[in-house]
Amino acid sequence: MFTDQYSLDDSADYGVNLSGRLFQALISYGQDNYRLGGNYISNRSNESSTSIVTKDTGYSLWGWTQFMPEYGFFGRYEFKDHTVTGNGAKGTTDRFLLGLEYLAMQNLRFSLVYDRSKFKNSQTANAVPATTDNGSSTRFGLFSEFSF
Repeated sequence: MFTDQYSLDDSADYGVNLSGRLFQALISYGQDNYRLGGNYISNRSNESSTSIVTKDTGYSLWGWTQFMPEYGFFGRYEFKDHTVTGNGAKGTTDRFLLGLEYLAMQNLRFSLVYDRSKFKNSQTANAVPATTDNGSSTRFGLFSEFSF
C-alpha cells in the first residue's frame, strides 16, 4: 500500500537508533468473474535520540470484475494518515485508481489506468498550519502484465 517508511535494517548506517512496529491485515474474496478486498496498515517508528515518533495508518478497498471474456474493470481506493510527534507534522493522502483490463492472450494483459491522489497537510513541522503544501496528482497509463 504505502512504501515511504524507514528500512529499520539500515538504521545503523545513518547513526540513528530506530525501533518500530508494523501491523497489516488483508481480507479478500473472489469468484471466477469478480474479486473484492480490503487492507489495513499501521506503522510506527521511534527515533530514541530525538523522541520523534512517526505513525502512519491507512486502509484500502479494491475490486475487480470481468464483464466480457477478454475485458475486466477494476478500482481501488486508498487513505493514509501521517503524524509525526515531536515536530507536529500531520497530513493525509486520498488516492483512487480506475482501470480497464484487456486479456490479449492467455499470458498477456493490458490495463488502461486513471490514478488520482490528493494530499492535505493540516500542519507542517513545529505545528505551523499548512497553507501551501496541499495538492493533487493525476496520472494516466497503459500497463502490461506478462505471466508465466
